[in-house]
Amino acid sequence: MIPTTISKMLGAILLFVAVWSSPASAIVLDFESLAFPGFSSQPAQSIGATPTTYSEGGFTLVTTGVNPGFGFARYGTDSDRFPGSTALLNNTVDRDTLLTRDGGGSFSIAAISLATTNALVSGSFDVLFTGTKSDNSTVDQTFSIDNTTYALETFLFSSAFTDLVSLRWTQGSPSHQFDNIVLDETISAVSGPGGLPLMMAGLFCLGALTRRARQQSSAR
Repeated sequence: MIPTTISKMLGAILLFVAVWSSPASAIVLDFESLAFPGFSSQPAQSIGATPTTYSEGGFTLVTTGVNPGFGFARYGTDSDRFPGSTALLNNTVDRDTLLTRDGGGSFSIAAISLATTNALVSGSFDVLFTGTKSDNSTVDQTFSIDNTTYALETFLFSSAFTDLVSLRWTQGSPSHQFDNIVLDETISAVSGPGGLPLMMAGLFCLGALTRRARQQSSAR
């Protein structure tokens, strides 16, 4: 298994690629305005008086579903479950998170960072994302989250996630938290002539780090 530090660096590389291969108008929802210190064993805290809705950068996230929900929450920076940067979580299992552009209109999504909220369980688990396009057709993509670390992992959406009017995904069990949502009106993930060199450079760095970690492990 790749060490946690290398996994974190891979996530940073992928996020760098997603942002820098996008036009200058790309928007990243990073939720840093919600940061607070907290303490090590503190549970996730509600984001405010109306926790079922959160807006940032011209986009809005809402929690929806049949079950009554507790809305969005986040862990403090001193929490054992803090993933490295302030992330949101839908604080009710089987309740959906819905992302839309304020005032309507279509958008594209390039990337999202995800992490478990309970790293005491081994293995991994899947989260399914469904995008609804302006012509009412849908696109799906599933990401598998490492359930052994609280570190964020960055996932890239396929080029099909364009011309969206909404993006929906469900909080499951084990549950997850999300951060660094890269959005733009026209881009697709790692598109254009600049994306491939950036991705190749990132993979080269990851390979070098992995070889170094293995050499250090063998020397012990």
